[in-house]
Formats: sequence, C-alpha cells, structure tokens
Amino acid sequence: MWAAWASALGSGSARAAPMVAAALACATAFAEKAPAPVEVLALRFSGDRAGARVVVDLDKPLSAKVIDQEGGARRIVLGLPAVGARGGFDGSGRGLVKGWKLQGATSGARLILDLARDGRVRRRFLIPPGEGVTHYRYVIDLAAGLPEVAAPPAPSPAAPPPVK
Repeated sequence: MWAAWASALGSGSARAAPMVAAALACATAFAEKAPAPVEVLALRFSGDRAGARVVVDLDKPLSAKVIDQEGGARRIVLGLPAVGARGGFDGSGRGLVKGWKLQGATSGARLILDLARDGRVRRRFLIPPGEGVTHYRYVIDLAAGLPEVAAPPAPSPAAPPPVK
C-alpha cells in the first residue's frame, strides 16, 4: 500500500512516506484525550421557606456561574461547565426550592431551581473531599427575597463658593 501511495505522489515522496507514517503514529499515541465530563452524583436540599441550601455532589471540582435570573425572582439558573447531563434530571426540592431540573447544554449543563417564593443566591462555594467524604460538594445557599440592588450613588456635596 505504501508503494502505491508513494508512486501516486511521485518518486521524491517515496522516502517521505515512512516518516509521515511514523509521525502520524506518534501523534496518535500522544494525543490528549478530551477530559471526561464532571458527573453529578446527587442533589440534596435542606431549609425552609426563608432560605435553602442546595448541595450538588460531584466526582470532580467545578466552577459554576449564576446566569441572570431567567423567569424572574422565582427561578435561578446556574451554568455548570463540563458537566455531562445526557437526558437531564429533575425532581422536587425542599423549603424555598419547589423543584429543580438539570439539563444538558452546549458547554455543560444548566441547573434550574424553581422557587416557592422570590429568592436569590446568597453565596456559593466548593468543598473538596475530606473527613470521610470521597467526593466534591458544590454548595448553593439561597435566601428568600428579591435580589439585592445596588443603591444609586449618593449625590456629591455641592462645592463651596469660591473664596475671593
């Protein structure tokens, strides 16, 4: 086969064919595999109507992003890059969280939290494995109430009249 390929390309390529084949073999052997997606192991909820804690158990660390509250103050959407969520999952929440959905997206997944009343993300953090726990935990603390809006800047005091 190499001879036929080399003769089709010309006599100068006959010597290059084995080198090209070796280069392709090396490139294939050392090619990096795409990292496996982060797997969601479980979702857990605690809290009441005033607030809630959502814990996402994961096999690897991740950094999520709060996407603008789609659907108003009763829905919170988090972008979870590199999370595989084929087919999606959903279920009932607890306390402030009425229900949830984990949907696959182009660059990962989206965690959609439907709230029983207006709410906002108070804080988010990742807990690494430790103290007998073998997986990562991404924690989302929610609080009832509308998202905090930054107060408009206070007007600057009037400049004193020039001294003459």
